[in-house]
Amino acid sequence: WLAGGHNGLSNSEDPELPQAPFERIVELRSFMNEIGLSETPIVMAGGAWHLKDWEHWFDNLQIGPIAFQFGTRPLLTKESPISTEWKKKLLTLEEGNVFLNKFSPTGFYSSAVRNNFIRELQERKLHQVNFSENAGEEFNSEFAIGARGRKIYLTSKDKELANTWTKAGYTEAMK
Repeated sequence: WLAGGHNGLSNSEDPELPQAPFERIVELRSFMNEIGLSETPIVMAGGAWHLKDWEHWFDNLQIGPIAFQFGTRPLLTKESPISTEWKKKLLTLEEGNVFLNKFSPTGFYSSAVRNNFIRELQERKLHQVNFSENAGEEFNSEFAIGARGRKIYLTSKDKELANTWTKAGYTEAMK
């Protein structure tokens, strides 16, 4: 969602193609009304930094009762164990500093501030391909990895990519 955070993004959606949340909330409310939940508040979690950004949602008949969870706010309290440097950074983030990713161990999308660690993960992801230990219709191109030249099978397109990466110095296969 353009709202950021984890506002309803499912694993079947592309975080690189964000959608405005309002229309999706209207659709959700319509369904909730059909099943008798017209007075049940929808809780927006993630991406809510300032209520002024959401004023057009208040008392809006299309979306009905709405509440907002300020998920990041506890990070900024005195009790929060994160460094003062990070607390200040969270208050000065700009568009493009945060992105949705699947690096979370849960496998679900989560928000992350772009830093060197995240950039390294993004770089690694660019060099990942599916493989099979057995030749098949799709995985029909043999490729050797490791010091002993263990054979795996890639698609022909991915083998071309892997050869390009190997020539560029990416020679160690990740396990």
